[in-house]
Amino acid sequence: MVTFPFAIDGVAIIVNPANPVDDLTQQQVIDIYSGKITNWKTLGGEDRSINMFTRDEASGTRAYSLKRCFTARLSSPMLTSSHPMAL
Repeated sequence: MVTFPFAIDGVAIIVNPANPVDDLTQQQVIDIYSGKITNWKTLGGEDRSINMFTRDEASGTRAYSLKRCFTARLSSPMLTSSHPMAL
């Protein structure tokens, strides 16, 4: 049997174009996902809460991307099953 890649899956962090925040660092994204940053004002935006939308908990893409991109620098409640965004 020969294996070969046949698809590539992409992950993106998207901010509404009306939001004045137009650049996020990896650490800021980690802080948003971990719950450390919950308001756009912290990032230079309006005084509004951050609403996150993510793939279903059963999504392999979600689990892989969060573990791969964030786990090395992230120690948060997201890594526990009791957190609503848990892996």
